[in-house]
Amino acid sequence: MEPQQLRRCTKKYSSSLLSPCLASGPFAPRQVNVGKLLHRGYTRGMKVILLQDVRGIGRKFDVKEVADGFAQNMLLPRKLAERATSERVKQIEGKRATVLKEREMAATKLKEELKKLSSVSVSVTAPANDQGHLFKGIKEDDIAEALKVRANIELPSTSIVLEAPIKNVGAHTVRVKVGEHSGSFRLEVVKGGK
Repeated sequence: MEPQQLRRCTKKYSSSLLSPCLASGPFAPRQVNVGKLLHRGYTRGMKVILLQDVRGIGRKFDVKEVADGFAQNMLLPRKLAERATSERVKQIEGKRATVLKEREMAATKLKEELKKLSSVSVSVTAPANDQGHLFKGIKEDDIAEALKVRANIELPSTSIVLEAPIKNVGAHTVRVKVGEHSGSFRLEVVKGGK
């Protein structure tokens, strides 16, 4: 039996009993102990080195074990990961240390930005009708741009948490969440402009 067939069977059936896909065809009378085959070097997945942050899998330069199909159909063709060979893992260790230092520096900068953010009040001017309803909702991108221009704080728009776009004139509290860190600031929407 080819190792690829074995991999397919062992993914679905983790017990050491005979799996149904091995029990058919010419192998029907013979029982195969999947646990022994796994012990002999057949693997359940593929080890990869992530070349970018992948949500739900890991961060850049992490060595992870993922399902064969996921690696071959998603990660490798899109250049999100590469196969983890022993030589390549040794090469990546140096780069990984520099990336960890950069992440620590970014985390400290982010904490400082969030501390500054709590004392900030940003005003945005938008066209509205006489009842105070905006013609166009203010979204995360607009708020991130206003923070950058008026308060000199750079945050990605994905870190701004809004349940829905802001559509009314007045004061609003906007939450910001980046990873484990969170904060909030006051956004004042003023009627004006066209």
